[in-house]
Amino acid sequence: MTFLALRLLIAFFVLKSLFRLPVNIQPFNVDGCGGLSSLAKQSSKLYAVFIAFGVIAALGVISNFLNYGTELTSPYNLALLVAYFGLTTIAFFLPLYTTRKSMSAAKKELIASINQRYEKIHAKLESESASDAGYQSIASKEDLEALRLLLKTVTKMQVWPFNYRSLALFFSSLSTPLFLTYLAAQVFGSG
Repeated sequence: MTFLALRLLIAFFVLKSLFRLPVNIQPFNVDGCGGLSSLAKQSSKLYAVFIAFGVIAALGVISNFLNYGTELTSPYNLALLVAYFGLTTIAFFLPLYTTRKSMSAAKKELIASINQRYEKIHAKLESESASDAGYQSIASKEDLEALRLLLKTVTKMQVWPFNYRSLALFFSSLSTPLFLTYLAAQVFGSG
């Protein structure tokens, strides 16, 4: 566990220093993670490790129950499970957290770009309206509407490099000790 915690801490600082450099965040990338799905894939490699540690935590709880007669919900067993949940959550989200600032900056930059373009087209429409006695370009009106729709889409853009699938996998691996403890309670009685 100490070795894993040390590796995670090193990974956090390395990623943090890397994301101080300019990063090409692609808000409309099909991966739903701003083009950073490789980080989510790296975190997904931790699922096997999470499940292994979940099995170890569950075996510790089951061992306490079978060998020492402690209840499954005793403070010691609950502390073991809470420690597992805490470390697993930190191990999953810490590397991903470092990218949030870059993704948020890319989103703000894209919104500012859309706003600037909107203001230019809007100013052009106002000047055309004043000079041509009410004539306004249809193309410019369509451009404004397209920019409104684009702005609506961009404001909904997430600023975390993971998607629902990676979260579902994380929470399913997180539930490993609970599932095994529940099975043990059903097989051996709930103490």
